[in-house]
Amino acid sequence: FPVTIRQSLAEGDYVSIMSADGQEPSDLFINLYKVAIEEDSSIVFAKRINPLSSMFSRLYNKLVQCILFAEFPLSGTDIFLLGRDVFKLVASKKKSKISVYLSVFELNQKISFFSYTQRRRMVGRSKWTLYKKTKLFMQTFLFFSKIFFPSILVIILMSMNFINGIKSLAPAFLLIMYVFNIMV
Repeated sequence: FPVTIRQSLAEGDYVSIMSADGQEPSDLFINLYKVAIEEDSSIVFAKRINPLSSMFSRLYNKLVQCILFAEFPLSGTDIFLLGRDVFKLVASKKKSKISVYLSVFELNQKISFFSYTQRRRMVGRSKWTLYKKTKLFMQTFLFFSKIFFPSILVIILMSMNFINGIKSLAPAFLLIMYVFNIMV
């Protein structure tokens, strides 16, 4: 998401993006803008009513909601509208390859939502490979989680090393048992 390029191209009071796969209605921007004006909000997310998402997406959204940001929609979000000031703030803090959506949630500002019906993809296929999904998952929880996920990751890695260490010692134990004729 080349946010700095879009920032230099955008000229209005609000900035938004949309995928070109035809899953979102064309009037979605107008509705997001109306919500921003009516609720005096600089951040409006489009929340899917009928997510056409995979099991991974649903799991990811649930974990983000439970661990990181309680306001994150379980059905997911692909589109948002940001006031120019918020957009500049996100663009200035944006780290490479980190979710811009979660960067917005991290601002701890008022977030409004507009619900819409997602359509089936009209053009092309999803480019979300297992590798990309795993990478997103790891980056999300390592970058945004302050304590919980890094701690769990360390425990898992230590457990894997412990189990691997035991496996590597098994031949030595068998040799000792054979040499000293120890029967179990």
